[in-house]
Amino acid sequence: MLVADASIMRAIVQGPATGPASSIVLPTGQSVKTLSRVAAELVGGFLPLAGGTLSGTVKAPNFAIGNELVSDAGTVGFTNVNGPAIQFYGTSVSGSMQLLTGGLARWTLQSAGHLVPNGSFISLGAPASPVASIHASNYKMAGEAAADAGTVGFTNNNGPSLTFWGNSSAGTGALVAAVGSSEIWRTVSSGLELTATAQLMFGGTTSSFPGLRRSGTTIEAVLADASAFGSLGAGAFVAKSGAVWPFDTTGISQTIGVGGTFSLAAGAGLVVLTENTTGQCALFICGGGIVILVAQTATIYAAGTPGSGKIGLEYSGGVYRINNNTGSTYTIGIAGVRVRAAS
Repeated sequence: MLVADASIMRAIVQGPATGPASSIVLPTGQSVKTLSRVAAELVGGFLPLAGGTLSGTVKAPNFAIGNELVSDAGTVGFTNVNGPAIQFYGTSVSGSMQLLTGGLARWTLQSAGHLVPNGSFISLGAPASPVASIHASNYKMAGEAAADAGTVGFTNNNGPSLTFWGNSSAGTGALVAAVGSSEIWRTVSSGLELTATAQLMFGGTTSSFPGLRRSGTTIEAVLADASAFGSLGAGAFVAKSGAVWPFDTTGISQTIGVGGTFSLAAGAGLVVLTENTTGQCALFICGGGIVILVAQTATIYAAGTPGSGKIGLEYSGGVYRINNNTGSTYTIGIAGVRVRAAS
């Protein structure tokens, strides 16, 4: 048998919309709102859930919005570590928005419009794939002001990197390539600049490939591993200054002891020998196993096997060689124009 309590019913139906009397405590201890209060809240556009659960797909613990004041924070989504959420942070001037998963902030959209990751890297592929990741410590770009510098790649001595150097002057700056934190080359407004010890290698890094390097003010053709000098071919060599020799071989010399010999590389053509102390010079024609002394500035040189007191250029064992029969040690400067690969 149900018996209505007239006073409770009257309080619920006729009670005020605000104040302590707008909430009625039932004999069971449960509180209910007056009809006037419920109507007022519906007209105001919101329905406080007071920690309860609204039937359906939106649950109070997972959907929280603050009082919408400038310094409030609101959360849409999970407010615990069980799922994703978006948080809106207000301040007296500006605020930010954060994207959370597992209760942790992963991204922050700042008031200035910058989207900033809160983790250590941005994964572009599989979560654990280093090939598809750009790590914050290895990819840095400055604020793009005129004099800023940005680095792409390793910023330590573990690998290569490219650094973009800005400059306050328009049209200047540099692109710097480094390996193991050591600069290898840079591009500037006037061209490509290699460091003092760097060299260009073509096709590989071993002695099977050619290269170019700097020595003082000279460009040298070397093997890629710098183990020896290489060859340089061209359609023509054009001298650009009348103050220098078009072909300078002063760096090529050989010290030959008493009774010693020195064999030239296989080939045929012109050979010029100069004794470094006195400058005595001779010009030879070599080909087909025959040596002809064209001219000399002294009488120390001879074609073929030299007699006593002579330096000879002779053909022996399939190559042309210098034979010192003077009785003294000589240092001979050597220059050649080879027009045939075989002797």
